[in-house]
Amino acid sequence: MALAQQGIKDKFEHSRHQELARLAFALLCAMLMAGCGGSALGATAVPSPGTTPSIPFVSTLAGSGNTASVDGTGRQASFDAPSDIALDPRAGLLYVLEPSTGSARKLTVQGTVATLTRSLAAPAALAFNPADGNLYATEPASSSIDRIGTNGTVSNFMQVPASASLPPQILGKIAIDTAGNLNITENRAGDLIVVTPNRNMTTTAVAPGALGVCFDSKDGNVYVLNQAYGEIEQVSSAGSHSFIASALLQGGAAITYDATNDSFYVTNPSKNQVLHVAGGVVSVFAGTGLAAEADGPASSAEFNAPTGIVYDLALHALFVTDSAGNTVREITSFE
Repeated sequence: MALAQQGIKDKFEHSRHQELARLAFALLCAMLMAGCGGSALGATAVPSPGTTPSIPFVSTLAGSGNTASVDGTGRQASFDAPSDIALDPRAGLLYVLEPSTGSARKLTVQGTVATLTRSLAAPAALAFNPADGNLYATEPASSSIDRIGTNGTVSNFMQVPASASLPPQILGKIAIDTAGNLNITENRAGDLIVVTPNRNMTTTAVAPGALGVCFDSKDGNVYVLNQAYGEIEQVSSAGSHSFIASALLQGGAAITYDATNDSFYVTNPSKNQVLHVAGGVVSVFAGTGLAAEADGPASSAEFNAPTGIVYDLALHALFVTDSAGNTVREITSFE
């Protein structure tokens, strides 16, 4: 496949200078912190309530770190290997997926966790559909899609037919566009499956190894993250394909679109980092690469297998499921 073609480069190029300035500023702040006795890997000073950190800052929104599924607030709550996260932008609520317990958990931006349902089988991904106010989850083992009401009611939305050559389909992540269509990656055959609200299904061929997917609300394009090839594949609304590649993207799990800066963020559990994609450039946004749980400035914070990610446009914040750390992390003040 051709790499870094012009279509996607043009899209990212206008934010490249902003990214370089952000990185330079973060480096300067890190040097100042070190000069004042701060430690890159030790305890860091958490911003006082009501203040805004001057550089991207990672904090734990909820989760004790213990492997359990317990409701509560902040560190009193527990997750069992949370794998994905979805946002209801209307209510300002987050939903966290726990495949091991068959659960979807409701999470407020203040850190209060309540179990929505434990009636899922072995879900792989979760997304919120603003068009109908429901959540949708993929079930790879049964090649089906579940619909979850915000009251916790679970019903089967659709059984995805097996392909002629590779039955059954291995469903991956979900992105929902402005028309309420479900855009679902199929990991083995390399398809982008589009399901309309009326359950009509079409497929578009993408590279095998597709996993993460997100929708660009500005241009109407879909972006597919390929963990095997280390690529982001743009599928335009006109049906054309273009690519951007980086070794940093190999092993990536999820991708989200930042409409404020017209850029993207990617989780990479194999590298314990969150990546930023802007101007055709892929860079490390947060995480040292060590598998640990440490809050602080993005450059010195640590993650433990981050998987799901979602961008909250209203708060200008990222929310990340740290699967091996059993927590949900928040990254704030990076505009």
